[in-house]
Amino acid sequence: MEGKNCFRGRWSHTPFYSGGNVVLLKVESGDVSNVFSVTSCENTMNLVNSNDGTVLCSFAAPGDDDVVLNVDAIFCEGSEASLAQTSAFVPRGSYVAFSTRSLQIYVVKIEFSGDKYTARQVHNWMPSQQAVSLLRFSDNGLFLVTCSTDGSVKAWNVFHHHLTHNLKTTPGVITALAFSDDLSLMAIGNFEGWVTVVKFLTKEIAHSARLHTSAVEAIRISGDVLSTIGRDRKITVGTGPEYSSRKNTVIKEFVSTATFEFADTLIIGSTDGVVAAYKVSTTEEVRLIARSTRPKGAKVDDVDEEFAIRSLCTKPRTAVDAGLLRIEEDTQTMQILVATAAFHLVWMEKSEKTFNQRSCIVGFLDQVLDIQLLKPDETNQLERLVVTNSKEVIKFRGEGALSIGTLQGHDDVILSCAVSGNCIATGSKDKSVKLWDASTLQCLSSGRSHDGDVTGVSFNKKVSDSYHILISVGADANLRLWDVCSALKNSSTDMEAKSAVNDAHSGAVHCCDVSPNDQYIATGGKDKCVNVWTTQGKKLYKEASMKGHRRGVSCVAFSPADRVLASCSNDGSVRLWSLVSFSCVKALQADRVGVLQCAFFNNGTQLVTGNIEGVLRFWALSASEAVFTLETHTDRVWGLRVAENGEQLRIISGGADGTIVVTEDFTAEEAQRMQEERHATVLNEQALGNAIRKGEYAAAFELALTLNHPRHLRQVLLKWIAFDDANCSETLETSLLPKLSADFMKRLLLFMREWLTNARYASIATLVLGSFLRTFTFSDVIEMKDTFRPLAESFMSYSLRHATRMQSTLLRTYYLDFILRAGGATMLEGGPVKRPREEEA
Repeated sequence: MEGKNCFRGRWSHTPFYSGGNVVLLKVESGDVSNVFSVTSCENTMNLVNSNDGTVLCSFAAPGDDDVVLNVDAIFCEGSEASLAQTSAFVPRGSYVAFSTRSLQIYVVKIEFSGDKYTARQVHNWMPSQQAVSLLRFSDNGLFLVTCSTDGSVKAWNVFHHHLTHNLKTTPGVITALAFSDDLSLMAIGNFEGWVTVVKFLTKEIAHSARLHTSAVEAIRISGDVLSTIGRDRKITVGTGPEYSSRKNTVIKEFVSTATFEFADTLIIGSTDGVVAAYKVSTTEEVRLIARSTRPKGAKVDDVDEEFAIRSLCTKPRTAVDAGLLRIEEDTQTMQILVATAAFHLVWMEKSEKTFNQRSCIVGFLDQVLDIQLLKPDETNQLERLVVTNSKEVIKFRGEGALSIGTLQGHDDVILSCAVSGNCIATGSKDKSVKLWDASTLQCLSSGRSHDGDVTGVSFNKKVSDSYHILISVGADANLRLWDVCSALKNSSTDMEAKSAVNDAHSGAVHCCDVSPNDQYIATGGKDKCVNVWTTQGKKLYKEASMKGHRRGVSCVAFSPADRVLASCSNDGSVRLWSLVSFSCVKALQADRVGVLQCAFFNNGTQLVTGNIEGVLRFWALSASEAVFTLETHTDRVWGLRVAENGEQLRIISGGADGTIVVTEDFTAEEAQRMQEERHATVLNEQALGNAIRKGEYAAAFELALTLNHPRHLRQVLLKWIAFDDANCSETLETSLLPKLSADFMKRLLLFMREWLTNARYASIATLVLGSFLRTFTFSDVIEMKDTFRPLAESFMSYSLRHATRMQSTLLRTYYLDFILRAGGATMLEGGPVKRPREEEA
């Protein structure tokens, strides 16, 4: 079929972080060591490249309803060989432990083999009947400490899997835990502000006191010095016997998380998105080292805002025999991985007295409501704007989850987005329309003319210095036209609609689009109608109202080449409308599932649609049929855009599953492959015929397997058996079968199963099967779990049927032979055999 009809997924941006703490892990990759992030998303633990958001490997807990609560990771250098047979032995490797809502603990090992990373389960157990609020590896990597919501603390020998400590501390949810450098002491802090110090070796409680009025976020203990930080914004440094000599300092930040990552350095994350580092020591007052600026729009008193810091991490933990191998403090080049409540992983770098954002990867997009592509540059990277179920629009560049900026300024969820040159427009639930600069991502102008959610925005296509308009539609059933030129020239940031149509539809308007020549504007709404409008002097006039859909219209799109308009609806149909007669010229429907998005490509000759089940369909309009179908998402497709650059075609889709998928066309590549395959087939068939004529049956056998058709191989075996069946069996057993690859062996066994079902060819299959069983031992056959074992039952049943039939035929021949021998020569004559009485007469 002409056109583009082969598509495949190129890459995708899938969720990999949905909350909880984030840790760094060192992983050996051959002779090289790399540092990656360990995150959790729903029931899955992920190993993530912190630079671009690529998920390297994952491990999912059984049960889709389960949720990962806490993670910790450590790289173990490995114990000495003398400890190999003792309970103190720690094998070398990278290990991750995580707890789940189903009260399970999993310990997995991250390994690198070939060219990929894998996560292999080491242990799994249920530590208690209460949820695990915190878990942490000991500094030597031998123990895993689990803390429950009832205040109980248990330590487990990770690699020999037995309980070593079972402690009961002050009742309450445990929120912080730390070891001293020599592992002699363990400090525990809970949600009520209590701090308990335990002698880890003797399992005795050395000290317990309420140092804070709210949750303890971080602890550091070293000999007779105990430092803590709580959500009450108080830093406490205790020294001396029972840490009775205390120094308290109240800081500025509203603490949401904290960590003592460097020696005497405390890093704090606040509820308003600020990251700060303090110098905490016994010899001087608490001193601020650096503090980041508060993000725009962040609020101090609202911990549920998207800017709140949820986790902080600066370096991976490495364990050796003597304990934790601590990295020397370097406050000049301090780098911090920050996890926010918006599910962003941000690398922040210290610069003099502040922290600056170095990079940001987006771990979770919630629902992708819209996608827009910016003008491509010479690198042909997909620079895109992604509208999620939030108050911001995220800008991405290239493959992966690396964000290069955000649009921030709306007061409610943004629903739609449009791009025209260097200008961006957004519509939101806050009933406003905003214009942005695509380079600086700064808001240029804002207008409020709708009485409901702004559901769709679209620019005109033929932009000039004097004519640049924006169309917006909303849930208030209204249509608005905005003069972008005037708005950008006006010094005021407020803009007003130049033309307005109230009640453009009898119900909410869902979508809008402007034709390539700017002649028409199309809108679709809940009233099942597609309305076409014209503009004269920046005024809107209704041209036609087209009916035919049985449910609300979800998307409209103009063809780039013809005077055709496409609309899709929740009734599962896609209709093509003539802009000459304003009538439906074609209806496309594959099922009754609602279609949410559509877009033209290949010069308007083809169409791609996305439905509520996450399926993309590619249509050939001339034939009115779907030429390809891809299940790219697990939920509704809300965003769909086409990127064409010469012969390169890419489809970008985003859905309610929070995933962005880029699909590429490989029709030309597939056509070339099929042509080369047909050419190779012709050459192999010629070589096969020559080999049979020359009597080179072994070579013909291999060529027939390469052709992957049972008829060719059957012809070779028939001629070979007729020529010399003993040589055929011997050659199969000694030279052919032992060197077959797994794919060719599976292919041969499938052919044998097919032959066994036909009495005419069962003898061929029996000979080959006998050679197979004489070639491979019983243990070899058992190891062929992907080739022989799935077919063993069919071989047995068909072979038994064939043997029964042969036995029955053999018995009949015996009976016939007996009759012929008993009857004598007269039975072979042409006349009837006379009875004895007739002879006497």
